Amino acid sequence: MLEILNAGGGVVTPKPPPPGPSDLIGGSITQGFYGEVPAADLITGPSLATLVGLTAGDSINPNEPWLKFALGNKTLFVARKALRCNLSWVNLNALGIVTGKLVTIGERQYIVRLLDGGSSQTNNPTGFDRIESYYTEWNRLLYHVAGKPFANSSNTLASEGLTEGDWAKYTEAQLGMVNGVAGCGSWVMKIRTNFHYGYLRGEVGVSYMRNVDNGTPSLYHGWRPCLELVN
Repeated sequence: MLEILNAGGGVVTPKPPPPGPSDLIGGSITQGFYGEVPAADLITGPSLATLVGLTAGDSINPNEPWLKFALGNKTLFVARKALRCNLSWVNLNALGIVTGKLVTIGERQYIVRLLDGGSSQTNNPTGFDRIESYYTEWNRLLYHVAGKPFANSSNTLASEGLTEGDWAKYTEAQLGMVNGVAGCGSWVMKIRTNFHYGYLRGEVGVSYMRNVDNGTPSLYHGWRPCLELVN
């Protein structure tokens, strides 16, 4: 095993590489996609919920793989589908896992949080390809791995000039974005300014967003965590 000396003269064993592929299959180091990481190589949904103390809601898709992305020189792991449903944004925020909670998984540290998926507007944004969603992490990552055909013809990604499915071509079923499926709407980070409303993304397609009371749990309100690699 490789060993190195630290500044104090002691022996340090290097950490293993982060889970998953190390070569990008689409995009660049500033915005790209490495591929899938099996839950067994990172963490399962139930284990992550236990780690952050999340008991609200119901476990779904317990062994769902993770999608490994590069964004702004950071490495992000995003659950391919929601890992829990029947919970509210308030449930997640109470545990600090909306904007970020530091955890250790294996030999590495991660920030457990939600994806940024909407701006803090005071209007009522609901629909496909909304301006309130532009330039968010959700759009910049998941649009590139969502492949056509889409179930709803209004599910357009054209306004930002993004190309859907140019890194990978996951179906809506593979991404858990099918209307009526448990956890089809994923809570995202921001809420509407001065209102008790949050945003759900993906309920009826990757570009869809809906404005909903952030304290309301539902079968269709899901937890799709993002793990941001720290070290």
